[in-house]
Amino acid sequence: MNNRVALIFLVAIALLPTAVPMVFAQDLEVEVPSEAICTVCARRGAVHGPEAVAAWRQHEGVLYTFCSVPCGEAFDQMPEGYSEPELPRPAPSVALLDLAGEPIDLVAKGARATLVDFWATWCTPCLEMMPTLSRLHQERADEGFRVVGISIDEDREKLEKFLKKRAPEYPVVHDGGDDPAWWAFRVPAVPATFLLDADGQIVDQWDVDFTEEKLLRALALLSETVDADAKE
Repeated sequence: MNNRVALIFLVAIALLPTAVPMVFAQDLEVEVPSEAICTVCARRGAVHGPEAVAAWRQHEGVLYTFCSVPCGEAFDQMPEGYSEPELPRPAPSVALLDLAGEPIDLVAKGARATLVDFWATWCTPCLEMMPTLSRLHQERADEGFRVVGISIDEDREKLEKFLKKRAPEYPVVHDGGDDPAWWAFRVPAVPATFLLDADGQIVDQWDVDFTEEKLLRALALLSETVDADAKE
């Protein structure tokens, strides 16, 4: 893909029994622990506790550790997808079409909040979330809440077959083309959900740690903010 240009910067470290001071490229002294949780594995939902640090990176002043060199290289490809997100921030502008070819606007008229759910038919956690998202999409429609599902499946035909049996209550987009939405949103793994307000700002986001309770708290906070702004 022509827009997947990443700076690959490999750093070799010595694995010692205690934390040791390391020197980064810009002569910055960095304290690297001998064991830590892998940033990439944690984001992908494969949390396996602290492990020997095989690689590390410093991105925007924050240290990130990895259990293997390939995990470090995965971080290099999309550091924004693995690093701590800035909230709120503007959602990227993307062109989306539903499976019938109709355009879908993530900032729809009358919608106070939109949950953008990146998923795939082969992603078990994604499928487990689907009934909850369908129910909330229906139950909270009168409150201006909606869900938009964006499938990252490569095989559109497989996706369409799946939807004939398990179609959710909300619109689904097949994320194909040369400029996919998952890249614009910096999604390194699914599930990945983004809560957008009426102005198209990403006000919260989750990955495998998504729960209905977290979403409802975020919606309540967003509602309070909107109501407070309306009174001013």
